[in-house]
Amino acid sequence: MIQKQKIDEIISKDSDVLGGKAVFKGTRVPVTLVLKYISNGLSISQIKQAFPTVKTNHISKLITILSEEFNLDEKNKKGHYSMG
Repeated sequence: MIQKQKIDEIISKDSDVLGGKAVFKGTRVPVTLVLKYISNGLSISQIKQAFPTVKTNHISKLITILSEEFNLDEKNKKGHYSMG
């Protein structure tokens, strides 16, 4: 499970901001939108150009947190993914 403390450093949820969607702190930029940009191959600098209010270190921290979470999940499974 992703450590809430780490996520709370970079992401906020407020029902008054975008209906409570997860956004980067101090912005109205949805985390899911930035993740979509990353999945489409955009670099951090390209994302910063599109969303100048998002801090570079927040994007980097998000990637790190998700990577760490995936690695921990892999170590805990002790098995292999099956295809199909």
